[in-house]
Amino acid sequence: MRDRGHNTQMRLLLVPLFACFAIATIGCRNDSQSPPPATELIGGPCQYSEKTAIAVVSDADQEQVRFLINESVVPYSREDLPSDYDYSPGKRFRVTEKRITEGTCTPYILTVDGPTDALAPEPRKRAKGWKFPEPTWKY
Repeated sequence: MRDRGHNTQMRLLLVPLFACFAIATIGCRNDSQSPPPATELIGGPCQYSEKTAIAVVSDADQEQVRFLINESVVPYSREDLPSDYDYSPGKRFRVTEKRITEGTCTPYILTVDGPTDALAPEPRKRAKGWKFPEPTWKY
């Protein structure tokens, strides 16, 4: 009888330990591959809408360049940009934006077509902000 109870206790102890070990081993796999560059399409056949624009460099650091494109700031990795251009703040570039419309590929691709002297479009005038209405009651 004693052996039977001992075996049951051992099983109750070993099963959770084995499960924890399996989870820890699976969680520690070495998947240190870097993601593919944004210009590389992955995920099967996809369709994109394509639009050209003027991008102005708003600021840049060693890792990223942040472009102002159609009133939106778009950060982009320097690794995915042509290295032969000067990305100083204020520089303007003609770019092509591709946004995915069908499929599961890279959702957004920015291609720098080259520097330009063209001016970016003027920002749209923003509507006046909503104001909190004056209270109609008296204290």
